[in-house]
Amino acid sequence: MGIAQDGQKTLGEFIDLLVAQPGANRIIADMPIEEYGEIEGTNHTPGEFTSYRGDYADLSICPGEGKTTAEEMVRRARACLGKVFHGWKGGDFEMGKDTIVWMADSGAWPGRAVTDVVDAGYGVTLIYTAPEEF
Repeated sequence: MGIAQDGQKTLGEFIDLLVAQPGANRIIADMPIEEYGEIEGTNHTPGEFTSYRGDYADLSICPGEGKTTAEEMVRRARACLGKVFHGWKGGDFEMGKDTIVWMADSGAWPGRAVTDVVDAGYGVTLIYTAPEEF
């Protein structure tokens, strides 16, 4: 497992923050589009999880399409608990509550650290991120 940045959330913390959100809220990532993929119509929608290219033992949330609700994001995040992901250059990595969470396109590095999940009102929940520090 990689080294978490100040305020960076683990999978367990991320799940707890998501569970506290209204289930029907639309999830939007607070990400510069150039750092989170330029997929037409993503609107910074988080997609599926994968092994993070920066440290294979960490998780990355990839860009998605359409709309993702808080309820759906909780389901996806919980499905990662105990799941084994294959690293980009090999190796198998089991994810758990202490796994660090990033946001990055599949296979991309550097990513952005997930730092908070906040109900922004108007049916929207924001996932806040910070640039990876070197």
